[in-house]
Amino acid sequence: MQKLQFEATWDKTLSSKDRELITQVFNKLTAQSDTVSCDLIRSARNHHNQLLVTVLIHNTTVSEQRYIERGVSLQTVNGRYTQKFTQPKLIIPSYTSMPWTFIFEHVALDAGDVVTITIQ
Repeated sequence: MQKLQFEATWDKTLSSKDRELITQVFNKLTAQSDTVSCDLIRSARNHHNQLLVTVLIHNTTVSEQRYIERGVSLQTVNGRYTQKFTQPKLIIPSYTSMPWTFIFEHVALDAGDVVTITIQ
């Protein structure tokens, strides 16, 4: 059975409004079994003009997922952009969904342009 889990820092700092939003996205889970997929929660720009993309990652496999040199692709109406990420703190146990924010540097996209996100 799939469960929702928050990384320790997220668990301490997440607002109740954001926790409720993430829980709602989790409760609508339609991920296929034996895959890693994600649902887009929001995208925005920060004060450094970096693109922040918050997702709920669903690991429906029997293996934990680690994020060392993994490609993350943004699909927009105008094309695809991929960046490699190493996130040592991001370890998603089997049959677990976890929120995460990926920070994209030097991306010439508006926050509203992001349609989907995939992880290789």
